[in-house]
Amino acid sequence: MHLARPEIRVSLPDLADTLSERRTHHFHRAYLVFNTPTVDQHALIYGKPRSNVPKVGFIFTGQGSQWPQMGKALVDTFPSSQRLLRHLDAVLQALPHPPQWSLYDELTCPRSSDHVRQPELSQPLVTALQLLIIDLLSTWCVQPASVVGHSSGEIAASVAAGLLEPEDAIQIAYYRGKAAVDLQDDLRPKLGMMAAGLSDTSPLLQQILQRHSGAVALACINSPQSVTLSGHVSALETVDLPYHSPFMADIAAHYKSLLDARGPDSSSPASPRRRGAKLFSSVTGCEMQGAVDNAYWEANMRLPVRFSEAVEAMLTDADPVDFLIEVGPSGALAGPVKQILKALPSNGAGIDYHAACRRNAFEPTALFDVAGRLFLADAPININQVNATARAKSARDSKPAVLVDLPNYMWNHATKYWWESQASWDWRFRRYPNHDLLGGKVLGTPWTAPVWKKLLRLPELTWLLDHRIGGQVLFPAAGYIAMAVEAAFRMGQSRGFIDQNLQVHNVAYRLRNVTFMKAMVLEEGTDQRIMLTLTPEDERADS
Repeated sequence: MHLARPEIRVSLPDLADTLSERRTHHFHRAYLVFNTPTVDQHALIYGKPRSNVPKVGFIFTGQGSQWPQMGKALVDTFPSSQRLLRHLDAVLQALPHPPQWSLYDELTCPRSSDHVRQPELSQPLVTALQLLIIDLLSTWCVQPASVVGHSSGEIAASVAAGLLEPEDAIQIAYYRGKAAVDLQDDLRPKLGMMAAGLSDTSPLLQQILQRHSGAVALACINSPQSVTLSGHVSALETVDLPYHSPFMADIAAHYKSLLDARGPDSSSPASPRRRGAKLFSSVTGCEMQGAVDNAYWEANMRLPVRFSEAVEAMLTDADPVDFLIEVGPSGALAGPVKQILKALPSNGAGIDYHAACRRNAFEPTALFDVAGRLFLADAPININQVNATARAKSARDSKPAVLVDLPNYMWNHATKYWWESQASWDWRFRRYPNHDLLGGKVLGTPWTAPVWKKLLRLPELTWLLDHRIGGQVLFPAAGYIAMAVEAAFRMGQSRGFIDQNLQVHNVAYRLRNVTFMKAMVLEEGTDQRIMLTLTPEDERADS
């Protein structure tokens, strides 16, 4: 590999721009995520475009997947993410009851896991991170055809679908956490949530719900083999609130009152550049037809999450998506999504899933991997904008230079695309020299019925001048015999009738019914064209 050679030194911005913008994007392609001049060729990811342009679907993670400093990689790498995060902070600080903390600090500064797990923080932090990812993917020209959100993930999903503005979304997320904190002390102790590897129709699950009626409720249907329960689950003390159950009725009502107090409903359409994506609701389990008003967000907190139904509806829609990107702090929904895919009639064939972030990763490698996977699949994405990150961090302000000394792409010789004529093949692989009398085989004529031609010139064959009869130079009869013998030898050897190691004089020939009908007179200064044709015996005309 050219770049693996130690003496090769190139500018990363120049290299990225040259390969993505100045070179052809071939059918067989690859990408590599790296930020140092050292290139590991084994890290290359290879692929090829799909037969159809992929349709992208976003899946938004809900609360519970957060981790400390989960926004640091985005803020440190992408200036636009830092600006948007500062703007969202300003939106929250302008509220009548602003938070005593900032999104920027909570997403980038060291914190404990217990700290970011608090409902007041976890809800807006996850939503803020998702808004940063949506904005970044939008600058890369990655737009979803459909979206779905798990629990509070529907807030950012509504932004991606063009149903909310980011400013409204961050307020809705903040008030969702604030409502929980305001009434948390009134809840009975030891309430929580528990994930279970059961189907929502499982007899065992039904027994549990009947046995603990009034104390345990079905909160989420994550996949055909995964549900979440809410209620009196003392074993799960790390979970603070029993979302999506009757136990949240009072908090959900308070949540709606906080949203109503903001003024006009926030369900107005967002900017036109984000319109067009379908929102599949995890409250109803089908495509969203109405507005995402305050009543909807109250239901989102209180009612069970029909995530499995919503994802299945998105994948089996009349215009289904086939490239899923999980937008959130990690690939927390990878397991449920794969179970949903496996339960489809197609077994999920032809559907890709990738997470935009990885847990405890302080480099945005996963996001660049998503960009690379989109490029491999030939999905709409502006690779120049993806690579603009490296240029933004470069000290040089000038435009990237074109690297003219990179090696050309190697041609793949595994498949032969060149159609070669018989005449071309005869010329390239000719094995016999030009004969003084016979000349050369006419290119393209088959060895089953070959034709030779020769342009006789007396100055080139001076020995023919000695064959004179009555003052005229005649082509000798022996010349015809020599031509026939040489032609028969070459045809027999080419067709495998004569050993390849023999010479023409090592083979015996029999000529029958030889007749010379007319003498050929050769004149000095005049060229004479002579042709000889060998015709298979069964095709020879009677004469």
